[in-house]
Order: sequence, then structure tokens, then C-alpha cells
Amino acid sequence: MKTRSSARVVAVNGRFLTRPVTGVERYAGEILSRLSIDAGVAVIVPPNRVTTPQRTSSLETEPWTGVGGHRWEQFVLPRLADRIDADLLVNPCNHGPLRTRAQLIVLHDLLPLRFPGFVSRPYAEWTRFASRMLARTSRRVVTVSDRSREEILALLDVQPDKVDVVPPGVGLPFTGISLDDVGDRLGRYCVFVGSHDRRKNLGFVLSFWDRVWKELGIELHLIRQRSATPIDETIEVERPGVVTHVAPDDSTLARLYADALCILWPSLHEGWGIPLLECAATGTPFLATDVGGAPLMAVEPEQILPLDADRWFARLERWSSSDIAPLRRRSAERARSFTWERSATKFGESIERCFE
Repeated sequence: MKTRSSARVVAVNGRFLTRPVTGVERYAGEILSRLSIDAGVAVIVPPNRVTTPQRTSSLETEPWTGVGGHRWEQFVLPRLADRIDADLLVNPCNHGPLRTRAQLIVLHDLLPLRFPGFVSRPYAEWTRFASRMLARTSRRVVTVSDRSREEILALLDVQPDKVDVVPPGVGLPFTGISLDDVGDRLGRYCVFVGSHDRRKNLGFVLSFWDRVWKELGIELHLIRQRSATPIDETIEVERPGVVTHVAPDDSTLARLYADALCILWPSLHEGWGIPLLECAATGTPFLATDVGGAPLMAVEPEQILPLDADRWFARLERWSSSDIAPLRRRSAERARSFTWERSATKFGESIERCFE
């Protein structure tokens, strides 16, 4: 039994360490590695390991996804948290045990509620129920953008003063790319991240890319996860001017970003859009729809466009035929102002509020 003078223990749901890294897992890992709070921090990793944040980078893990992963969160995770006498359970990736009250939940976005057709029906139904329950019963809710906060307040039964916004950040290797050569970068291709995810809207880009390739000579480089399969099998990516990269490491990805003309982000829904931060930090601008953190990161109004193929083509034509070195430098400056250190500090403040 913990005495009044005992140090607090904060447990972190480490199931994200067993999954492929997307923006959600990136956010959790980067903040966890920098978290500094007035409490001991223990990371609980499936199936039954309890470790420290410093040791998570060397863990060998097996995938705990799908139904098995959710079952572990509901039934095993709470018992392990009780076993170490945790005062608070932090769930950084959208899901957590429904019966635990002393917890903080991070809801990155409400995609399954807003666009249930983008995920499987069972997952949409489960997430719709679980998100409402977790938002009501958790001590605090953290999300990544003001826009996501507005969605949470509108769609879930939660008090406004209970929801904190902790934006993501960016760090090495993306911030380590030199900006001395931005005036010499040729930018003969564009990058598209998440070609396996239907909400990223690859079909829109491909609808006009034959024209881009033929008239401007610009390639499209697609980034996808190693284990992912295209959700929409009707989209044909094997075509002239399109190159696919499967799960490049961060150093390769940073260099791929840096040498591009821009990253294309015609997404239909986002919590934030961490690839925009990472790409801009290397000195490469983005074209995006008005989603997530894109409006906050844009350094020119023309970077935010509606889904009008002619306007996207015109912007690529203009950028490819003009000196965009100033745009590259301003994009990097804006992106690099979002640091993971600042994110971790704000996240720690949210944890402290759970004990008020």
C-alpha cells in the first residue's frame, strides 16, 4: 500500500511500441522519450513487460494490433497498472481501458466518427463507443490541434476545461538537414505520404498526375508502410512518373523530403499531419487541404487549396518554374519552431493537472 509520502507513479500504455510507426506512434514515442514530470514513469508493453522510457528503444516486440491488442488494453493493461500501484495511466494513442478512471487519454482525431467509411465497420462502431466513454470518464483529454479539440467538444460529452491541446513537434533527422543549398535544389518530384490510407486521398492526386508528368516532367513519389495494402484496389499506381517507396527509414525520408519540390497533402481529415512538419523542417513546402495543423503551418495562403485539380496543377507549375528558395527557408523556420521538447513540457503539464 502506498503511503502519503510515496512518490507518484505514472504508467504509460506502451502498446504503440508494437505497431508500425505512423504519426500517432511518432507522437507517443517522441513525447515519452522527453517527458519530465514529478513522478516515476513506467511503460507497460504487451504482453506483460514493465520498463522505463529509456529502455523502450531497445525492446524487441511482437505486433499487438486488432482485436487482440484491444483485448489486452481492456483486461491485461489495468491489472498490470494496478500491480505497480500506478496513480495514473496515460494512453497516448486513442484507446485505453474503459473501466479505469485515473487515466489521461490522447484523442488525436475522431476519424471513425466523422468518416466511418474510411475504417472497418467493427472498428468504427467500437471506436465510436469507446471514444465517448473515455472522454467522459478520463481525468483529462489531450488532443493535437485546436480543430481536433473543436471536434471533441462537438461530438463527445466532455467539458471544455477538461481538454488540452498539445501540438506535435519535429526533430532529428529532419531538423538536421542543412538549408544552405535550398536555392540549388532541383525539386523534380513531389512526395505523397500514406498511399495506403484512403483518407489521404491519393485518387485526387493521380487524377491529374498524368498531366503533371507529361507537361512538367515532375515525378510523384509515394510513401507507404511495409505491411500495408491499398484500401482502394481500383487505384492504379503502376504508371509512368510514379515511384513507390516502402517504409524508408527516417534518414532516407528526410533526404527524400529535402530534394522534393513539395509534399502533397489533399487529405480529407487529420488531427494534425506530422509529415507536413517533418517535410517543411527540411526546407520543402507543402500543398494541402484545410485540415489539421496545415493552416497553422502554412507560410503562404496559397499553400491551402480546395480539391480543384486545375488549381493544384497551376501551383505546381508556378513553383517548378520559379525560385522558391525564400518559401523553402520560411517553411523550415515555421516548422522548426514546433519542437518535441515543447510538446513534452505541455504534455507534462496536462499530466500534472490530473492530480489537481
